[in-house]
Amino acid sequence: MNKGKALKIGAIALSAALLGGALVYYNFIHKEEETSFEIGKICPDFTVGTYKVEDGNFVVGEDFTLSQALGKVCVLNFWETWCSGCIMELPDFNEFYQNYADKGVAVVAIAGNTSTVDTAMQWMNLDGWRTLTPDVDWREFSLTFAIQKEAMEVYRKTGGTSGALPRTVILDQTGKAVYQTDGSMHYEDLEELVLPLLA
Repeated sequence: MNKGKALKIGAIALSAALLGGALVYYNFIHKEEETSFEIGKICPDFTVGTYKVEDGNFVVGEDFTLSQALGKVCVLNFWETWCSGCIMELPDFNEFYQNYADKGVAVVAIAGNTSTVDTAMQWMNLDGWRTLTPDVDWREFSLTFAIQKEAMEVYRKTGGTSGALPRTVILDQTGKAVYQTDGSMHYEDLEELVLPLLA
């Protein structure tokens, strides 16, 4: 084997090794770092679009980034307009926020099955899904309504795997995950879980 051929084979082998290492890193190691979520660990940061009320309708608000809530207990609630359990529990989340916002609590209700803020607002501005809670004026809610910019991305980042809704995640003042559940929650549940974190 001549020297040129040996160098060519060596270069190919080195390229293959580097490519293989890159594939392993980006498909397994790096992916695991990006999506890792466990109780007791810091929740990965994320940004979601928000919508607010203006002239009686929902309009685009400023983006919400999780790291903005550091120093507060942050309650993340994943919901959808078609999910009756979600709609029924949201007034409890809003009441909880109204009672404890000035004590260091943030509540963010995140819709995740639509791809844009505009699509979410179209749903929010429809009256049909409000019939489950006819006495609730959603436009008077003071919690943060948010939408994932890419469907399910934040849901998965915060430990969601089953697609179940509603889903709630509670983070302490440092951003550490202290609780997660799939299924409905009530005002009393929130008090029981969050108030010890405020003490």
